[in-house]
Amino acid sequence: MTNELERAVSPKIMLAVSKLGAIVFRQNVGQAWVGTKVVRLKDGSVKITDARPISMGLTTGSLDLIGWTTVEVTPEMVGQRVAVFTAIEAKRTVGGRTSKEQKHFADVVSKAGGISGIANSPEAGESIILGWIREVRARLPGRGAKPGVSKQ
Repeated sequence: MTNELERAVSPKIMLAVSKLGAIVFRQNVGQAWVGTKVVRLKDGSVKITDARPISMGLTTGSLDLIGWTTVEVTPEMVGQRVAVFTAIEAKRTVGGRTSKEQKHFADVVSKAGGISGIANSPEAGESIILGWIREVRARLPGRGAKPGVSKQ
């Protein structure tokens, strides 16, 4: 596996999971500065007048790719379609580290019934969604019902 940076892996994961019915958006978490006037100085630095910090993203630890996976619920599951919250943390192909907060966020989403995980390749992103489907099937009575991912 070549060592691709997160910014190169993320769009590939987004494309791969979209083929399984997931719609995810890149969301950045962090802090930036805004103000009434921004001026780039000759040395390349930036001067911000009346600067104040602004926080971005859902919350500390929220994952890179946030959205939903449309699941077609079979008659055994009441015959409804639902959007299942989907959160995927994209990491570089080699050496990416997941923070404690990111692991916690992924765990909370999974425990609430959502689809969540860490991916360093398109295949890993697909595996997160397909793994969730397998888990849902395994919990169904008779294990014969087959929830399918619905493409929009």
